[in-house]
Amino acid sequence: MSVSKGFNGDDVQSRIEEAEKSAGNAPDYIISDNGHNQTKGITGSRHIHHADISHSMGVILKNVYEKQSDFVEFTTLLGKKRLQYHLTDKAYLLPPNMRTTSRLMNMSSWVFWGNEMLDCYDTLPEKMQEAYAFIKDYESLLKELAGCTLCCKTRRGHLQERRLLNHDEQGVQAPYHYSCLRKCTFQIGTCWYQDA
Repeated sequence: MSVSKGFNGDDVQSRIEEAEKSAGNAPDYIISDNGHNQTKGITGSRHIHHADISHSMGVILKNVYEKQSDFVEFTTLLGKKRLQYHLTDKAYLLPPNMRTTSRLMNMSSWVFWGNEMLDCYDTLPEKMQEAYAFIKDYESLLKELAGCTLCCKTRRGHLQERRLLNHDEQGVQAPYHYSCLRKCTFQIGTCWYQDA
């Protein structure tokens, strides 16, 4: 592991080559996020590159939701409610913190919270129903996001637990991450896996 103010593709390639010399052999493959510098460095080092499943799913979710108006409105509103209700009698029902970095990779906790709030809304005290009434306006979005997060969790588990393998051109076994990921299709909150 190296520390630096930043790494470009050539720096990544150099670090990979240094690690190979230090270890005494080359890796069968390298898994990384889809950062341009990492991809360039790995490709330059002539190694097999597999995209990290969590980052790849996050990229898919980002492409679908980042600019979707109801998603933007809801996440903005959640941030405002956190500030407004913090240290009040309404705070005990607040959602978990939403990360600003990688927020689409880590949205399952607040999506779960939102769906739990929808499920128990009618049993909340009247004061809490008034405070959290906005949640009902986003029921459709929360149900859709629950389907997406379940899909991501299922696909990730499918790849990690079953350790699916395929063979590359040289006969080296490598994780099946990318080819499986491409078969995961999102369609308005529904995700399904199509077998090859």
